[in-house]
Amino acid sequence: MTIPSLAMIPSGYKDGKVYSVLPANGDGDFDFTRGSNATRVNKDGLIETATGDTPRLDYSDSSCPSLLLEPQRTNLVSYSEDFSDASWNKLNLSTTSNSVISPDGTLNASSFTQSGGTAEHGLYNTLPTLTSGSKYTGSVFLKYDDWQYFQVRFRSGGFGAEIGVIYDAINKAVTTTNGSLLSYNIEEYANDWVRISIAAQATSDSNFAGLVVAYNNSGNVFNDPDSVPNTGANVYAYGAQVEEGDYPTSYIPTQGSAVTRLADECINGGNDQVINSTEGTLYVEARVFDGSNSTFGFSLTDGGVTNRTFLTFQAPENKYRAYSTGGGITDITFTGLDVTSMSKVAIRYSANSFSLWINGSKRAEDLSYVGFSSNVLNNFSLDRNSQGQFPFYGNVKDARLYNTALTDAELIALTS
Repeated sequence: MTIPSLAMIPSGYKDGKVYSVLPANGDGDFDFTRGSNATRVNKDGLIETATGDTPRLDYSDSSCPSLLLEPQRTNLVSYSEDFSDASWNKLNLSTTSNSVISPDGTLNASSFTQSGGTAEHGLYNTLPTLTSGSKYTGSVFLKYDDWQYFQVRFRSGGFGAEIGVIYDAINKAVTTTNGSLLSYNIEEYANDWVRISIAAQATSDSNFAGLVVAYNNSGNVFNDPDSVPNTGANVYAYGAQVEEGDYPTSYIPTQGSAVTRLADECINGGNDQVINSTEGTLYVEARVFDGSNSTFGFSLTDGGVTNRTFLTFQAPENKYRAYSTGGGITDITFTGLDVTSMSKVAIRYSANSFSLWINGSKRAEDLSYVGFSSNVLNNFSLDRNSQGQFPFYGNVKDARLYNTALTDAELIALTS
């Protein structure tokens, strides 16, 4: 198999830098910025904090790490872990702080215990004013103790109706949805914790919206929390989050006010000694986040937007796109595979051939491709044009460059 000229398989990093395995002299290393703390899932399955401009090697979906890159998001919940705070309104339940080991491996998760008689047993907060038409994602970590069904929902203020899911804590699954949900998601964490997330679109400007966690009688009747009996049942909870956006991002802890995690950026890998402009192969193993307006890319450029070859994952259409300005515009696409699942994707370019390979097959090709006449490309960025305008947001397990156009057999093997 041909040896790549650049190979970034996430393993080594320091503040401001993601190291490439090849070349050994450091010419393939990437510049990294974020400018704020952020969390990741470590190799033990626990949530931990990466400070400042430290890249995040994330193990949330595999025993092998991937580079986690996310957009800027703000957790609007002022107390994400302290449910005893007055900002959380309690309905016939009591909260006990620091009662069980949380998903970050320390004793800082809470328990919710029923009190009173037959009634709604739950709690909710009130968010800042929502913006009509904007999309929001709420999430919370729950762990089963001795009650099976729970509602996780948005209050009707701002959303026009109660929107959410019934969660089965024993089977770790959603059994029923209610209202105009955009999506929901269940993620399993260490120590039997599960993160439940819901996404919905605000229908009015309102300051009466909030995230609700409530006991439920069954797995199939959404509007029955008022009839839940008090048996003294308990559930464990941690890490509430509401963010503007239509999919959940990594947990952002808060302790009294909203907190913003800034965007990740990974650019400026390689140079003209590593990148062959006239013939080569760009390969990545990656997945993007599920957004309704998301275009995420990898690019080879001259540092600007005139000379460039790029690969994009377009979440709304499940579209892969390969594009080049070499000798004129070449633009080929393939639609039909899930870009939010980990995929192996390659662009091969040489005189009279520009092709897109995904998961073991050639998916599109342009045989009229002219290509660049000289070695003008000198920048490899996890971005569509190296200008920070279309950064890649998702998980990257592997990114490589080859200074030759790999054969069909090599590309089948590489992308399978």
